[in-house]
Amino acid sequence: MSSPTLPFTAAAVLDAARKILGRDWMTFPAYYGMSGTLRSHRGHNIHFAGVHDGEVRAVGLLDGNARRAATAMTTAPTAEATGRTLAELITGELEGAHAKVSRTRLMAAKVACVAPARARTLWYHGEALTTWEIPGSHAEVEHSTKIARPDYLDDVPEYAESHVTFRSLTVEQAATVLRAIRTDNRDKRRRQPVHGPLAEQMRAAAPGLRPGDTYHRHGYGLTTVSLFVDGVVDVHLNLLREAPVNITVWGSMDNQLRAAAAL
Repeated sequence: MSSPTLPFTAAAVLDAARKILGRDWMTFPAYYGMSGTLRSHRGHNIHFAGVHDGEVRAVGLLDGNARRAATAMTTAPTAEATGRTLAELITGELEGAHAKVSRTRLMAAKVACVAPARARTLWYHGEALTTWEIPGSHAEVEHSTKIARPDYLDDVPEYAESHVTFRSLTVEQAATVLRAIRTDNRDKRRRQPVHGPLAEQMRAAAPGLRPGDTYHRHGYGLTTVSLFVDGVVDVHLNLLREAPVNITVWGSMDNQLRAAAAL
């Protein structure tokens, strides 16, 4: 049973497998040939490599540009049987291989350890999004982590992104977060002056911050409304709000976890 003579399409096989795997999975059949991809919201990326003499072939695309191949014999030359075999390869071998090396899964687990019990984690197209609110305030916290890896034939480097965002913080809450993280750096711009009492309080909590946007505010003079440490933290000030500070912490996972655990 060779791929060119099979009486069904790759799309039919992938759909049959998805019905078994569940709604968390999405199918991407190739434009031609007996191949395609199954992906899940939890970051699984499985290449269906066709059927050759009754053997169903699949490759799991893992973190670190690693690959895990798996094969099994189908029970019948039908799309349903082939899809069932493909689903069994995924649940029996490739899901476990993904879980062992998934950095997204590991980082989401680390965040869950420092986040409060009320935090919720949602997965969408490989992104783990953990959110919670700070009781007694308007503040919200959102941690996002995602590993973007190339498709089966793409020669594209893997890309990882992870950050934690705080919205609508009071001055005291913002200062607590900034004191919790490491902001030491050698950027000479950190010695440039900041303007306005709110910006000065942020600088006092994290001396490594450099000024970003500064403008002349009528009645108040020069006012700094954003401060940064490149690749580490962004601080944005909204002087018209009761809880005026938004913070995003980038860079090392250690800094992100320190920030997430600060409030």
